[in-house]
Amino acid sequence: GYDFAVARITTDLHIDTSFGSDGMVDWDFGDQDFDAAYDVEIRGDGKIVLGGTATWNGQQVFGTMVLSDTGGPQCLGWAEFSSGASGEGLALQSDGKAVVAGRIPYWGGGSDMAVARFNTNCTLDTTFSYDGMNEFSLGVGQVATGRDVVVQHDGKIVVAGSLEMDGRTNSGLVRWTSNGSFSRAFNAAPHNSYTFFGFEADVTASGRAVALQPDGKLVIA
Repeated sequence: GYDFAVARITTDLHIDTSFGSDGMVDWDFGDQDFDAAYDVEIRGDGKIVLGGTATWNGQQVFGTMVLSDTGGPQCLGWAEFSSGASGEGLALQSDGKAVVAGRIPYWGGGSDMAVARFNTNCTLDTTFSYDGMNEFSLGVGQVATGRDVVVQHDGKIVVAGSLEMDGRTNSGLVRWTSNGSFSRAFNAAPHNSYTFFGFEADVTASGRAVALQPDGKLVIA
């Protein structure tokens, strides 16, 4: 199996032995199966928040974990979708809530982009889409994959990844409002909550990371 793991490095690139027992901490979700942290943020109170994929009750789920600034485990949480899910991106809101983004693959092909929001104590935030989770689908057999996430200044959540339509994979962005509904009027598509773009007609483009500029513009890589 695999565990969530985190290490802290000093400014002169040594292991920080004041963190955990030896500069490193790992944590298992209980199944002794696949738990992998893919992103990390530092909360305003100094606590360390991890986001990624975990295994819960034999199924892959979105996972999050909070550590104190000295490496003490605080809480862990998970978001269990209708089928196995893979969490990859993490962003923190100004109120400390954690947003994890990723994908839900389906047997027979295709996947949905998905997002979950957690309270500061790692429980699902039920003010977001009633159960703390929501997903975006292009339709049966189509592929929508979330890789990274940012929270805009107005509280809207933007997930970056890839959208496959008509046999072509493009970089894509999907936006949700702060309450978990789809945010319409995204870019030049007034009836859509998503936008996508490619670089050349015969080239596959997949978004992997997104950042927010101070002026609100989004940068996707």
